Amino acid sequence: MQKPDKSEDGLAFGDNIGELKRKSFRGGLAFAIAQGCQILVQIASTVILARLLTPADFGLAAMVVPFAVAIAVVSDLGLGQAVVQRKDLTYQHLSNLFWVSLAFHVVLLAIFLPLTPLVGLFYGRPELTTVALVYCSLFLINGLGALHRAVQTRRLQFARLGMFRLWANLFGTSVGIFIAAEWHTYWALVAIPIAGSIMGLALSWLGSGWRPGLPDRRVDVRSMIGFGGNVATVRLLNFVSSNADTVMIGKVWGEVLLGYYDRAYRLMVTPTNLITAPLANMAPTVFARLFDKPQSYRRAVLGLMRLVLLAAIPAMTCAVVMAPELIPLVYGDAWGQVIPIFQAFGVAALLRFLMVMLEWLFVAEDRTREYRTWAIIRTVLMIGSFAVGLPWGGLGVATAYAATLLVVMLPVLAIMVTRRSHIRLADIGLTIALFLPGTVLAIGAMTVLSLRTAWPDWLTLLVCLALSYGTIWAAAWLFPAGRRSFRLGLDVLRHGRSGDEMAG
Repeated sequence: MQKPDKSEDGLAFGDNIGELKRKSFRGGLAFAIAQGCQILVQIASTVILARLLTPADFGLAAMVVPFAVAIAVVSDLGLGQAVVQRKDLTYQHLSNLFWVSLAFHVVLLAIFLPLTPLVGLFYGRPELTTVALVYCSLFLINGLGALHRAVQTRRLQFARLGMFRLWANLFGTSVGIFIAAEWHTYWALVAIPIAGSIMGLALSWLGSGWRPGLPDRRVDVRSMIGFGGNVATVRLLNFVSSNADTVMIGKVWGEVLLGYYDRAYRLMVTPTNLITAPLANMAPTVFARLFDKPQSYRRAVLGLMRLVLLAAIPAMTCAVVMAPELIPLVYGDAWGQVIPIFQAFGVAALLRFLMVMLEWLFVAEDRTREYRTWAIIRTVLMIGSFAVGLPWGGLGVATAYAATLLVVMLPVLAIMVTRRSHIRLADIGLTIALFLPGTVLAIGAMTVLSLRTAWPDWLTLLVCLALSYGTIWAAAWLFPAGRRSFRLGLDVLRHGRSGDEMAG
């Protein structure tokens, strides 16, 4: 093993505000470009795979997805977030954490391997046992690379991380499409995350420049393990709440209906995750460095939150309203049952962007115990909503979920987050007010346009997308906070290289 770099170069929180802005904006822009490319790859692969595979293939693969997600959830034990958040981190801390993580994943692998037959027994599909066995490899693949990715995040190497994610995604998708084209089997969907994770592991080790040294008992990492334990508990609860619907629908309604439900869910959640999942590493890193400067912290949090919503809400609104044209264009004419389920999920997606970003503040502010409490509340509410909607199939589950997010979960989360933060509840209310009028107007305008025109579907979608952005952005511009958000976006583009002070 290579010895740790004793200079601790790149680990200290020593950047001034200007330097921090320069690094985060410059890397963030490159990261955003890479994420945009990933969205295009995801859309292209969705279109291709929907024509090479059947709903039953997607349903069978979706049955084992909860098992794969469970592996991904515990793959870094929350230690990656501990690395990002700790102020006095050293390379010896990293080495000790690496060996703790490796030992834990070996134990997990030994525990999960004998449990894989239960997957096949639960669904009455013996072939799924083999799929679960293959997914167990993700324990070691993801676990070996988690800290290396965290090191790059702490160093604010967001451009490099974005490119590595893109290359890994391209590799995994290419392998999956090849298998689907050659053999037309659900194994194509299994191969995508496996191949992508292998490529991601290789790139993270090559790109971080760090190799773990031997463990040193004199360096105490128990507090970091405790921090990571709280984060890992939250992720485990997230896994339970996010996959309970798949398990319940697969068990009660079977693989065909689950295939339709899974395609609607993936089309909703993929754009959300492609934007928020990478930012979940980048944003808390920047926010943690600014927390001791309340005004800078508040500007950074609200600025990023509103910029993300300005980019995402018009696109999601257009997708929800134009789903009857969008779904056949993406999946083909055989997937009509996806439309109403996707529209219900689309409403949830509009709220989910804001909720995910609010949850980042628990980590940035070192409030992981409160984060754990919120995760318990959210899990109970989500599973309850799934149970209420289950008798009405996939549409019932999606509708109940969206209603619970709107009426209960978002208000509770906003109150919990702002109780001890520099961010106030009024800030969240103003953020919602920036987008609500324009969203309502855009929905009405797109509905009228789609009913009164006889254009080709692709042209109608493009016009409605432009209409959605124009209406929502124009309405946001009427608010002073909206105008500040647009100026912030321009400042990022103009001054990202220089790190100049931004407009508040």
